[in-house]
Amino acid sequence: DISADGDTTMAPPIRTRARTHSNLSLVTAGMVPWRHGEAFYAKNPFSVINERVIVAMVGLPARGKSYISKAVMRYLNFIGCPTKLFNSGNKRRDQGLAGTDAKFFDASNTNAKAQRDQMTMECLDELIDWLFDATSEGSGCACGILDATNTTKERRQKLMARCALVKPAVQLIFLESICDDEAILQNNYRMKLDNADYEGRDAEGALADFLERVKAYEQVYERIDDDEGCALDAASNAEISGLAHGETSCSFPSETSLESLEDSLAVSRRQISYIKLIDAGRKLLVNNCHGHVAGRPV
Repeated sequence: DISADGDTTMAPPIRTRARTHSNLSLVTAGMVPWRHGEAFYAKNPFSVINERVIVAMVGLPARGKSYISKAVMRYLNFIGCPTKLFNSGNKRRDQGLAGTDAKFFDASNTNAKAQRDQMTMECLDELIDWLFDATSEGSGCACGILDATNTTKERRQKLMARCALVKPAVQLIFLESICDDEAILQNNYRMKLDNADYEGRDAEGALADFLERVKAYEQVYERIDDDEGCALDAASNAEISGLAHGETSCSFPSETSLESLEDSLAVSRRQISYIKLIDAGRKLLVNNCHGHVAGRPV
């Protein structure tokens, strides 16, 4: 080029960017770290981060627990975190108790209460086993969702005690759905009539029975509070005793000692992790939820 005063100038170089069609070309160009035979930044972060998370649902019937559980499961699986749902109600139906009426859910029915508690703990044990199968290589994350009512402090303390005994450690988060919006509840009640428990029943009779079931749960319902982690003694002592006598169905490493389990329980007594969803998202409360996976459902 020739400028106005006659001097010759050089045109600025045209900047071009070479197209790369694979991570290998980036690595050979020195642009991406190469570790263990593959491009490090090409890894799914959920296969690198070592977290095992249990989300335990809490709430009265028809509060959207199963809907929320499935939504969380789909999202976590979509972003690369293996997630599986374990439903206590499905286990009850699989064991031949489909179609049970509201009396089965009455807290004064001690035999039925023992059955419901046992089925929930069996679900939890299956969930824990699956968590370790999903992360059997020693790294990576996985999330199991326990879909059950878990409406009493007694039940939640049993869940916390059981999870505190697991080694390597798992993170337990309660997800409580609270709903007092009558319009939402009436819609949810109608949807429950399609439940397998009411197959072949007339709509009016099914709705009446389901409302009785809700009332049975309301009589014993205790919402989560921050002090629940401090009340683990009775439940944890029972779990330790069960482990010592081989009465718990959950598997533990052979080197696990009662002293180490008691240490784990001491930590669990000091804290509880929960998410509270109020009126289908009108308000959200989060307490002590830390980690890469734990923050995703929020």
